[in-house]
Amino acid sequence: MPSPTSARPRLLLGCYTCHPTLGSEPFVGWNRVVQAARFGDVDVLLCAGEAEAEVLEAAVEREGLSGRVRFHTVEHTKLERVAQRVPGGFYPTYRRWQRRALRLAQRLHARRPYDLAHQVTFCGYREPGDLWRLDVPFVWGPVGGTQNTPAAFLDTATVGMAVTERLRTVANRVQLRGRRVRQAAAAADVLLAANSTGKRDLEGVLGRPVRQLLETGTGPVGVEKRWAEREPGPFRLLWAGQLNPTKGLRLAVQALADLRAADGDPDVKLIVVGDGPERDVVADVPGVDWRGWIPRPDLIDLYAKADAFAFTSLRDTSGNVMLEALAAGLPVVYLDHQGAHDVCSGDCGVPVPVTTPDDVVRRIAQAVTALATDPARYDRLSRGAIERARSLGWRANGDAVNALYAQALGLDPGSSAHPAGDGALLTDETRLELVAR
Repeated sequence: MPSPTSARPRLLLGCYTCHPTLGSEPFVGWNRVVQAARFGDVDVLLCAGEAEAEVLEAAVEREGLSGRVRFHTVEHTKLERVAQRVPGGFYPTYRRWQRRALRLAQRLHARRPYDLAHQVTFCGYREPGDLWRLDVPFVWGPVGGTQNTPAAFLDTATVGMAVTERLRTVANRVQLRGRRVRQAAAAADVLLAANSTGKRDLEGVLGRPVRQLLETGTGPVGVEKRWAEREPGPFRLLWAGQLNPTKGLRLAVQALADLRAADGDPDVKLIVVGDGPERDVVADVPGVDWRGWIPRPDLIDLYAKADAFAFTSLRDTSGNVMLEALAAGLPVVYLDHQGAHDVCSGDCGVPVPVTTPDDVVRRIAQAVTALATDPARYDRLSRGAIERARSLGWRANGDAVNALYAQALGLDPGSSAHPAGDGALLTDETRLELVAR
């Protein structure tokens, strides 16, 4: 184990997916690597081919991290790639990949030992990987995926959703108690949950303290919006994501329909970005401007032009689009549960209690009306959105994790040799006190 005055700690990160320009899990993996490289020298295990590895190496050089980060690729076999396309085939192939990744990790560890291992992506708790078997301090998470669709909303969309979500709820009860989850959790020096729902669920099953930290972070943060400077025309409410039943788009569309039926102010346009099986919910609907999938620069431009953002997901670990909206200064109308509850508050958006579908639709309509008719409140929430986005940046998130690395290694978290920050995003009262094994 390194001392505060020794060489930089050697870290091994398990990042099944990692990419500097893609969104979601690949971007999470990439940012975890960048932040960890501020603390130590990082080896990364990932599922990638030669072309992707070259992209990553070039990105490392652009970040000024050459010599601090090395990538070790473990590709899927042809059989695994075929099996992943079969329903239910993903996790068995992912598990096989994790076994091969462990064998490579063991060979690398034997040549030059690591000081700490961190399982990063995928963020889902169902497959914790095997890096905890290396017999070095182990960090797992932040993990998500324990949240379920609220019971009152199971029958609001398709029969397929009703069946699938009920089965998923049962699966969560079983898999949270699974052997591999328990083994990895018992071995973890630090176990992180991505939201308060996951913290509650994991603590209830594992019987040990679990820290809470958002699994993702905001990128560049813009400036607040001012009602007096908005473009004339209808109030532009933006929604973005996969068009599938669990994203709750039907709730926003119905709220818009109710506003239009009321025959009064405000005049609202719902802009929808995304595609999927529920495209019929928005296609040719009055008041809805459906854009489908658009290039990322165009989406960033829409954030800049929109007036507010709607986040209606019925189950989500966090929601990267919500973070992007906050960073653009957009007040967020959101279902007040799971990750959204942790990310947003009444200081940067309008929370909608998750009660019944009819009540939620009514409250969404009320929230949009309030934003579109109260300039002072709008300006205050936009300022709050920018402040919240700044507090959720990747730098601060990385500081929190690096502080935990330092404590796991017995180092001073404030050491100039191993900058780690003060862990301000950790919500436990004992922020930097190591969780006992």
